[in-house]
Amino acid sequence: MRFRPFHLLVLLLALFVLLPAAGPTFAEEEGAEPAPQGPSEEERARTKQLVDELRETTAKIRGLEWKKPVEADLLTREQMMVKMKASVKENLDPEELERITHIVRRLGMLGPDEDPLQIALDMITSMAGGFFDPEEKKLYMLAGQDPESQKPTIVHELLHALEDQYIDLKARQEALKDDSDGMFAFKCLIEGSAEMARLIFEEQNPEASRMQMAGQSQNKELIEGQQRTFKNTPAWMMLDTLLHYKTGPNFVIKALEGDYKGNMDALYKSPPTTQEQLLHPERWLGAKKDLPQEIVWAKKMVDTLGEGWTELYDMPQGELDLALWLDFYLGPDDGKLSMNHLQVGTLVDPDARKASEGWDGGRMVFIQNGEKHIVVSSAFVFDTRKDADEAFDVFVKTLEKMNGDTWTPGVKQIEENDVWILSYVGTYGPGRLARMGNALLWLDGLEEAELARAWPVLARTEFKVAEGDTWTVQGAKDVFEGCEIVHRDIGVGWDVPMSWTINEQGIKLMRQGQPQIVGVLQRTVNDGEGNPLGNVQVILQTANQGLSTGTIPEVIKTQIAAGTAFSEDNLAEVTYAGMKGYIYDVALPPGMPTSVRAMVVSNGVRSFIGIIRGPQAAVDWIKDDLQELFDGIRERHIY
Repeated sequence: MRFRPFHLLVLLLALFVLLPAAGPTFAEEEGAEPAPQGPSEEERARTKQLVDELRETTAKIRGLEWKKPVEADLLTREQMMVKMKASVKENLDPEELERITHIVRRLGMLGPDEDPLQIALDMITSMAGGFFDPEEKKLYMLAGQDPESQKPTIVHELLHALEDQYIDLKARQEALKDDSDGMFAFKCLIEGSAEMARLIFEEQNPEASRMQMAGQSQNKELIEGQQRTFKNTPAWMMLDTLLHYKTGPNFVIKALEGDYKGNMDALYKSPPTTQEQLLHPERWLGAKKDLPQEIVWAKKMVDTLGEGWTELYDMPQGELDLALWLDFYLGPDDGKLSMNHLQVGTLVDPDARKASEGWDGGRMVFIQNGEKHIVVSSAFVFDTRKDADEAFDVFVKTLEKMNGDTWTPGVKQIEENDVWILSYVGTYGPGRLARMGNALLWLDGLEEAELARAWPVLARTEFKVAEGDTWTVQGAKDVFEGCEIVHRDIGVGWDVPMSWTINEQGIKLMRQGQPQIVGVLQRTVNDGEGNPLGNVQVILQTANQGLSTGTIPEVIKTQIAAGTAFSEDNLAEVTYAGMKGYIYDVALPPGMPTSVRAMVVSNGVRSFIGIIRGPQAAVDWIKDDLQELFDGIRERHIY
């Protein structure tokens, strides 16, 4: 089996989604660690009872009947780790893991002392609340939590089990094991569908969603474990999986158009096939489809260089693959995931994302001669010449950081037909990067004579437009066209009614250190007779967390109304820009000259918070105008 070096974590997760899992009895092997103590029989019985209760609820939400019951059980975190280690031992070829690790180290994305296997296992066990094993056809939940608070998670996992009886999750993913784009897209559909079921359940059972959020916020062990994970895990190992739960629901919600039962089946029958299509739903869900170009090598690099050379991998590289590699060197936190970025959803460095968003196809080849270092050869093609220019500049910045003190750049040459070529010397010797039309070619680590022989062959790489590719940049619609406030870095815009004034200075100041701030508006309010009631200010910000209507009051209680006398009577349900939520009047101490009203709405993937401040009379006067004001929110998915 072949795997992408950039996505070693996917390999490890696949052991529990695709491959035969270790037996659930945790019998000790000779020399193995003692089996950890399991959950109590009482806790196990209550969880199984909840699974039985929620089975038919899940079937009704999805519109499918169970073909047979699904078994359920509990695992402690220690048991989960034992199970995962056993599966790795059973299914992972040690030589394959060593080869993959060697390649990732060659790209500089893993330190010499970092064990990718242990990092991935720690990450999975610290963040998983449960999982469905399609090999055993069994659902596992994490022990040690209040079973009642786990109902939304149980529905999510039951949805996996139910769909598996109709589409065979294991077989569908096995068929995609050599297709990185298709695998990411399909995993996003799986998690997007399960999250859709969870959101519907939470809307129907708001108390269950509140209990889960309250339980999570009070679970000190869970919070500390996740904090350690974010601190110790390279971002490239986490983001692929995190995006299954963000990009997947975003795509599914847009694709379903309000008909979960009918349109989800259609999605599985004709699924998207690339990372790009999931990251930019408009390139697949519209009338025109954006399909990647085929990359055809003029000759294999190992054949070009001759005897002694071995090809380790020749693999596709999607938009996300490219973005994660660039982000590792350009991101703000030394290759780790920025907590500030995580909060607002800008998970990848803006330059890395900008360089990757024009992607239209990519492949990367790793070759080696004996025990010498690995040589990297790659080709990427972009939608436009401008996209290729931007990618070239970001590539240069990335190569400079990757090579550090060994970097010696040459002069960028502009050759015939406006071809850019940059030759350099780096950690592994000479290298060359070129922009030829809409394409980038890169060759790194050969000796001068070998480079001179191999480069002309790489330069003859062909790029073929796929049959059925009808999407064009010229026909693309900018969702923010005409918006008065646009925060493109986080993918949010805002149409502003004429009665409001944009506080540009306020936006500039508040965004410093607070990237989630979208806009600051103000307005002088007069009553019906022209008498001034005072000035009102509105601050709009976003959060990278989808909420159900049931969880929003809990967020208001614990974050917005913290320190005040929270009252359910101060809540009023609202719908703005098609998103459901609440407005809450914050209880301030007597005598305060201002009134504060907080608005929280969510589309299930992202949430929006509006803070309205001003004299009580003025805030009350504009209450009916808030519909027009907050209906002006526009957004697009950002990663």
